[in-house]
Amino acid sequence: MMFPPFTFLYLADASVSVFFVLSGYVLTRRFYETGNVREFEPAAIKRYVRLGLPVFASVMLAWILLVTGAYGNHLAGPLGTAAWPLALYTEPVSFVGAIFRGLIGAPLFGRVDLNGPLWSLQVEIVGSILLFACYSLFAVRSKLLLIFWFVFFAFFIGGRAPAMLNYVALLAGSLLHVIKDRLRLSPVLAITCLILGLVGVSFTFAPFFAPLQMLPLPDLTPYGHRAAHEILLVDGNLGPTFQADRRLIWHTLGAILLVAGVVSVPVASRILSSRLPVYLGKISFAVYLLHFPLNMSLSYRVAQLGQSLGASYLVSAILAFVALMVALLTSAELFYRFVDAPSARLAEWLARSVSRSPAPAAIAPVAVPAE
Repeated sequence: MMFPPFTFLYLADASVSVFFVLSGYVLTRRFYETGNVREFEPAAIKRYVRLGLPVFASVMLAWILLVTGAYGNHLAGPLGTAAWPLALYTEPVSFVGAIFRGLIGAPLFGRVDLNGPLWSLQVEIVGSILLFACYSLFAVRSKLLLIFWFVFFAFFIGGRAPAMLNYVALLAGSLLHVIKDRLRLSPVLAITCLILGLVGVSFTFAPFFAPLQMLPLPDLTPYGHRAAHEILLVDGNLGPTFQADRRLIWHTLGAILLVAGVVSVPVASRILSSRLPVYLGKISFAVYLLHFPLNMSLSYRVAQLGQSLGASYLVSAILAFVALMVALLTSAELFYRFVDAPSARLAEWLARSVSRSPAPAAIAPVAVPAE
């Protein structure tokens, strides 16, 4: 399990990087099909509703588990598991506080004390709106201006740190539309992207990846100077050092290459378009929203029951995993039917309703010139 591509099976942060690249690719698909920047208007209108309502539902579920005492992460010590969950769910959260976290705190400001993985939804919502804005303003006239301004704002939104790469991954995913046809004409290059992508998203600090660990990475901190700090009113170093987060940079590069390979290699596309992957994709948002609260509650309780009945650590862990997967897949299907899908329909209705309003006369669809 220390060697690629197996490490990708349990590297959650690498999967998030793939998600950001895929998101950028999907969100700009209609623009590259039609060449019409007005495609971004309904996409921007529905974005918060489409993502925010399921997020709110998951946060309220997490809050219910908290106030009913369902969480078992405090059992991490007695059960002999990893200790980091002991720091979770130690403070009470009011009903009003849970509502605030669900509607605003988690999706817009990364307040994730009730559902930790939701930090990536803040990147997704803010980053997608930034993507829509930059495409609407610059895509038709200059891709270079589009890239420059997106990276410029991502630099500050990402805290002038390597975290900006999470936003850049959205932009990179959108730009795969520009190169995918050329990749399809070169199967060797496309397969190379696929293989290198798997290596990148599988990166860990294991000895196997020593060559990647030794490669020098950009350090932009020396380029901050006093005048710039005074003008921008920021403290500390102005630029990020990517050496501080090697995992993120290799996972981001790997995600870009992996998605580029998948969309360019017909066999990979056909495999991932078959019934099971498509179904898993359908419920994946629900799985993402539910897995952490269920893991922190159900898994620990089942493991505790297993050990109390005399089962070994390994057997108890397997029982907890099986119980979690059954509960998670069942809950995700129900969540998809009754929360996720209705939220998507509501967002579509809202986008159509607002988009029907007459646009100002000066604004008209603009087609992308043929390249």
